[in-house]
Amino acid sequence: MQRLILILVLCIVYRQDGSAQLPDHNVTSQGMVGFTMGLSAIKSNETLYPEAAKEGAYFGIGIDFSYYNFEPFTLRYHLKMKWAHDLFHKAGELFEGTGTDPRIDFTGFTWHKVGLNLFATDNVCVGLGGSFADYIIDIPLYANSNGDYFEGITWQEPSGWHWTAGPCLFADMGFGGFALSFIASYDISYLQPKVTDDYESLTAKIPGYKKPHFLFWDLTLNHESGFFAGFDRVSLIDNGVNSNKMSRAEFHLGYRTSI
Repeated sequence: MQRLILILVLCIVYRQDGSAQLPDHNVTSQGMVGFTMGLSAIKSNETLYPEAAKEGAYFGIGIDFSYYNFEPFTLRYHLKMKWAHDLFHKAGELFEGTGTDPRIDFTGFTWHKVGLNLFATDNVCVGLGGSFADYIIDIPLYANSNGDYFEGITWQEPSGWHWTAGPCLFADMGFGGFALSFIASYDISYLQPKVTDDYESLTAKIPGYKKPHFLFWDLTLNHESGFFAGFDRVSLIDNGVNSNKMSRAEFHLGYRTSI
């Protein structure tokens, strides 16, 4: 992560006199909808049962929304909805009869990123803002603290539905007919709404367990035709005694059009 950010910053510094025109990619106040196909993989290496350490890679079809331009001191917005991508996978599981099996999961309904462009040239744009996202994480507890396997579904802390907010960075660089866009956010969980009575009763609650944080980043290569390819990753920062390092990564291809 740190190396990726450093490489991006160095590219921005050395490409400011390039020939690309970032404004050509998005006119002022343009809304866009993106349709994607992608592969996602979830890892949870700290689980006590090895078979539950990975999910995927699995295929999905998703959608996202953007509202932004590359002019200075203008607002920008990006919305990802991971549940849309995951519905395709879940439908396949239900068809196979495995949809209700316990497995690790790392998804969310709406990941909002909103910001203000603070620096912009023809080639470079940098903005700061905020992130407002919900994360749904399921970590099945297949074994007790001694590693003894047992039947049934029990969820491990910090499983649940987390509402988060935090700072967000935007950075864009143009070259030729392409624009390389980077979004990163550090999301702090401030609320954990109740899921269902059954879910709550099956979660192995630890009194006073600290709410988790999440680190998200997305790197996307956009073409002026509307086609794009990208990679994003979100990591769980578990502040409790379980110290789970759960993560989700996704590679996606798609097309965006104005709305």
